[in-house]
Amino acid sequence: MRDTMQVWVRIANDVAVDATFWTDGCGTSVVCASAVTIMAKGKTLEQAARIDQQSVLDELGGLPEEDRHCALLAANTQREAIGCIRSESVRKVKDNADV
Repeated sequence: MRDTMQVWVRIANDVAVDATFWTDGCGTSVVCASAVTIMAKGKTLEQAARIDQQSVLDELGGLPEEDRHCALLAANTQREAIGCIRSESVRKVKDNADV
């Protein structure tokens, strides 16, 4: 079975003010998802989007080789959430320009 994960980021003035997650994965997936959401809070979207697998591993003090994919999943999922926020912001700007 493959782990799945979702991350939601609430922003204000281009800063992540809150982030939450859901996963059906193992305990390590939960820890990694929690880590990326904690790491994102208070950062600009650009800074939060730079959180990568190595950043998560460093924050957690490393993980066993067989669990490192959980850090990658968490970092990529958060980056995807931020990409969605950026896309939505661009769409709102374009919609307002058409008015």
